Amino acid sequence: MVESSSKIMSEIENHRDKLVDDIADLESVVMTATDWRTHYRNHPLWFVGAAFGGGLLLSGIVLKNSSSNGQYRGSDRYPVSSEATGSRIAQPGVLSQVMDELKTRIVDLGVAKAKQVLDEVYPGQNHTRGNV
Repeated sequence: MVESSSKIMSEIENHRDKLVDDIADLESVVMTATDWRTHYRNHPLWFVGAAFGGGLLLSGIVLKNSSSNGQYRGSDRYPVSSEATGSRIAQPGVLSQVMDELKTRIVDLGVAKAKQVLDEVYPGQNHTRGNV
């Protein structure tokens, strides 16, 4: 009886030690997966693209608000007519359509990358909105 209880105690201690090691490993994995610096070191261009896209979105919001308030916009200083340049870009509305399309593409790219990161962190899960 003494042998079996000491054997059980040693097994419990072994399992406890293994659990402590497993928790430490899991903590390390979670810390690495949630640390933005690790992701930046591995994918610096994604961060540059996200910063660029955020700047575009922010500038679109700021310019939209300033034009609706009737305030001066820097682009009004030198108006360019389409006849003067012969360019499609100078025509009203075309630039905003291009910028809207660019913003949409950047957001789509960000969503795809976020899904990829989620799949790496939580494998085997379906990360679409309809299944959440």
